[in-house]
Amino acid sequence: MKYGLLILSLFSLHIVHAQSWQVVGAQGLGNVADIVEYDGHIYIVGDIDEIGGVVMNHIAMWDGNSWVALNSGLGEYGTCMEVYNNELYVGGFFQMAGGILANRMAKWNGSAWSSVSTGLDMMLAPHDMEAIENVLYIGGSPDLACNTPKVNMVSWNGTSIGTVGTGELELISSSIVSGTVYSLTEHQGDLYVAGYFDFVDGISCEGLLRWDGVSWDALPSGHPSNFNLEVEFIDGNLTVADNSSGVSQWNGSNWVDFIQGWPGNGSTYAMVEYNSTPVIGGAYNDVPYSQNSQGNWSPVGGMPGSVMINKMEIIGNELYAVGRQYVDVGGTVEQRALVMKWVGGPLSADRILAPKFVVSPNPSAGIFTLEQSILQSGKLTVYDLFGHKILEKEIRSKSTTFDLARNHSGVYIVEVNHEMGTYTRRVVVH
Repeated sequence: MKYGLLILSLFSLHIVHAQSWQVVGAQGLGNVADIVEYDGHIYIVGDIDEIGGVVMNHIAMWDGNSWVALNSGLGEYGTCMEVYNNELYVGGFFQMAGGILANRMAKWNGSAWSSVSTGLDMMLAPHDMEAIENVLYIGGSPDLACNTPKVNMVSWNGTSIGTVGTGELELISSSIVSGTVYSLTEHQGDLYVAGYFDFVDGISCEGLLRWDGVSWDALPSGHPSNFNLEVEFIDGNLTVADNSSGVSQWNGSNWVDFIQGWPGNGSTYAMVEYNSTPVIGGAYNDVPYSQNSQGNWSPVGGMPGSVMINKMEIIGNELYAVGRQYVDVGGTVEQRALVMKWVGGPLSADRILAPKFVVSPNPSAGIFTLEQSILQSGKLTVYDLFGHKILEKEIRSKSTTFDLARNHSGVYIVEVNHEMGTYTRRVVVH
């Protein structure tokens, strides 16, 4: 659903990129896996030994001035965090948290650690967590040495840990590798799961599933991989990153290449929307990339060294990126814990200005309505992905309806031109 060279000649691009990533506090040694906000503070977790010479033991809190240890921290590295029932839940490969036996999952109430039931030691090694209403979901890798050698998807209801369905998202196409869950996200109250698996509870799938609170449902077939690393909803559409450097998006009818023309290379581990702009990051040895409304990708600022982004999060309307970077220090390469905040302003001016109007419903069977917050008379033009003009209409009111029902299913570009400028939106006819 990218628009090619022909489309580039039709639209003017307004891209703003400054070299404006700011290190948050002192920089430590290690690798940061996750970042969240809890109780007004920023927390990071990963394989982090120290920051600014202060021992952190894999987890730390930013108090606005410096990084602070959480008592004695974690015994081994952490992988994921989630806020649930007003407490911070942490998962990872640790047995101890704050000196308490925790078995791979613990919770922090702002001053002290406590265990979560008997933990996950006899079930799985967690990779991601997602809280939906009164349930905390945990996905990861099964522990083949334990009593439940295939379980990789469980939940916590505040009282007990149980499996999600059977909890066995299997990889039946392999007699060697076990199924693994890598990423969880919520959309409209349902849980979406991505990983390396192809079967669960009698259902065949392609490394993608939806859990509605009662049962599993396979997501649209035809996805190019059953080995998926990240799942998010971008522009309201299901978007999935696989382990072959691809990112696909479901447009309501088909899976399409979300990063066609992307100049980067490597697996994508993190995807967010920042002020309506898609941003991706991963094992690129480079900074994250953002996409403008014409589908073109550009690097976001600059970071020194070889960079890997594990997670991006929007906290207080600010974009944070965490991971690791290799930096040459006097001829010696150091792996540094990366915690950066974007302070360079809008990533893509066309997307910042475009919310002056909304096109809905999107997707639709063909009838769309352009709604403006303030009346701006002008012209509405619709193009297909090859640059052909499909429709042209005058804008004379805040609400303008246009009809694409006679056109083929797919993605179209809506251009709005008035005295304030030219802005674009993508719409999908299904």
